[in-house]
Amino acid sequence: MKNDLERNLRDLFDEKVARVSLPIQPPGEVVRRARRRQAATALAAAAAVIAVVLASIAGFQASRHTKPIPADTHTSSATLPDGSIGYPEGWYVVDLDGRPSEALAFQLTDFDPGLAPVACDALPPAGALLTIRSTVIEWAGPPATWPVPLEEDDQGGCPGAMRAEWSDGDRDFVATAAFSPDATDDDHAALTASFESLRVAPPGQPFAEDLYGSPALIVATTMSPAGPVALYAYEDGGSIWVSVTGPRGSGISGFLVPLRGEVPAANENVGPGFFSWGVMVFGEVSDRVARADARTVEGTAFPTTLVTLPASLGADGRAMVLGFDDRPVDPPDVVIVLYDTAGNPLTESYPTDRRTIIASGRDPAVGRWSVFLNH
Repeated sequence: MKNDLERNLRDLFDEKVARVSLPIQPPGEVVRRARRRQAATALAAAAAVIAVVLASIAGFQASRHTKPIPADTHTSSATLPDGSIGYPEGWYVVDLDGRPSEALAFQLTDFDPGLAPVACDALPPAGALLTIRSTVIEWAGPPATWPVPLEEDDQGGCPGAMRAEWSDGDRDFVATAAFSPDATDDDHAALTASFESLRVAPPGQPFAEDLYGSPALIVATTMSPAGPVALYAYEDGGSIWVSVTGPRGSGISGFLVPLRGEVPAANENVGPGFFSWGVMVFGEVSDRVARADARTVEGTAFPTTLVTLPASLGADGRAMVLGFDDRPVDPPDVVIVLYDTAGNPLTESYPTDRRTIIASGRDPAVGRWSVFLNH
């Protein structure tokens, strides 16, 4: 019985090997593993092989639980003028500079930090903080280059301090991390993974359009036909403003909404922006809005995202709308339709079908004209 099982296992192994296309020159590690397997086959019976497999599985499971990696790592990614970084849902990025410059500076936290820099000795329970800045380093030898690891920093002066330093040849950078004493292994792993995702924009080649103020709290991120977009808030003149930034050269910049005055009743504070790549809708609505669509006079619609604002902004009763479409649309031809939780429209009038053209032509003085009926 034992010999039959061993022979069957070897036959199955040989059959699988015959189907595999190996490189002409296998790497040394592959050769070493093959030789170890040959030795194990020659010295062990089938029962021993099974025991080794079971032990390997147990060891693999143990190694997984030794250093857990959060499942939600990198569910968001902020692209800013001076760099980009990925991070888990529920974490926040604050751009401390806002404009492409030599002074890269932003922070990443696993809590709502508000609109001010966070000190590493003032973290909330289970808090995690990563700060990245450009600086000047007096290197004792050749400067370190990216990628570099975050390492424990006994001189950091903050709980759980870690530090990394590197240079891109033109600028030096330093990253510091701090953790509350009750921060979990998941917090450490998530922050490390976010740091490893960091990309710094080359000098003179910013990734995104300028921000209109700083410190800027990144409220949400999404993708547009032009590339990654970030929704951010900042304070200016005693008011909190919300705006958007897109890839450099996309034109997604300068749409400003102040969070003040009465909460909008419908879509009066939402409007479209038109670009060579398509259309964007952006604005402020009441938090009783459950869904928002952008409809065109051609009878088409594209969805938008409702963004809940962080509590630190004090914007109770308000939410933001952001949406994109890559189809070209004439400026007057987009209406934002809002719905409540019961599915009832909060917008008084909106297109329900394709516009009917009654007559059209071209006038030498004004160009093309048309008479139409909207449905």
